[in-house]
Amino acid sequence: MTTLVPATTLYPQAIPFPSSLPEEVYALTEKYLTHVQAQLLHEGFHVDSHVGLGTPGDAILAYAESLSADLIVMSTHARTGLSRRVLGSTADHVVRAGNTPVLLVHPE
Repeated sequence: MTTLVPATTLYPQAIPFPSSLPEEVYALTEKYLTHVQAQLLHEGFHVDSHVGLGTPGDAILAYAESLSADLIVMSTHARTGLSRRVLGSTADHVVRAGNTPVLLVHPE
């Protein structure tokens, strides 16, 4: 008899990031965010960026709480079924575990 273990037991959330990022990865991340921030500022939006460490959903919630944020806006790939269970869902975690309202958008 085969015992089935739910994927959510194996992968309860997205795989956590390491506690430190190599300098090159950190620099590339900062460069990317600076580029996106500049585009949004040019379009008239007020934007701040932050690179955090840890499990993505928990890091997002902790940062939003540290800012006393009124709203978290994040994009989602809208995975369903097995891919969502195996890969986890950062957006789902942020929506369910946090106290801050969340606006989810599809990237285009």
